[in-house]
Formats: sequence, C-alpha cells, structure tokens
Amino acid sequence: MLLPFDALPDRLELPTPARAAAPIAVRVRPPGSKSLTNRALLLAALAEGRSELRGALVDADDARRMMDAVRVLGAEVEVEGTTVRV
Repeated sequence: MLLPFDALPDRLELPTPARAAAPIAVRVRPPGSKSLTNRALLLAALAEGRSELRGALVDADDARRMMDAVRVLGAEVEVEGTTVRV
C-alpha cells in the first residue's frame, strides 16, 4: 500500500552509531575489474617499453580476448598469476 507523499514523516530518525574505543586500521583490496583490466591492457600495449599490471582480472573471458587482441597487434603478453606484463 502506498501512502500519499504528504503522509510521510519529515525526518527519518537513524540511530547514532557507537564509537570505537580505539582507531580501527583496515586494509581493503577490492576485487579486480574486467573493464579496468581491459583498459590497462590496451594502454600497456600502446605504451612504449614494458608495462606490468598487478591484480589484473586475467580469468575473465573478455580479458583473455583482450590479451589475444593486443598480441595480434604485436604486443608480447606474459601472465603470471594476476600479474600481466605487456
């Protein structure tokens, strides 16, 4: 059931989060991105010299196809784990 807009409350009350007793140190490693991997592969292929991409999402089908494409363009591509050297 939908309420009319004027029947909604003006403010949404949210509880105040508790404060930590001490600072919290966190290290986060976001997952790889297919689109960023593909862009980095293409830029590495166009750049002069060697490029090393760390944390590349090399298991994705479109990333493998991009590696094949830059090889066709003449770039050497080496994969070791999630590191790609172009």
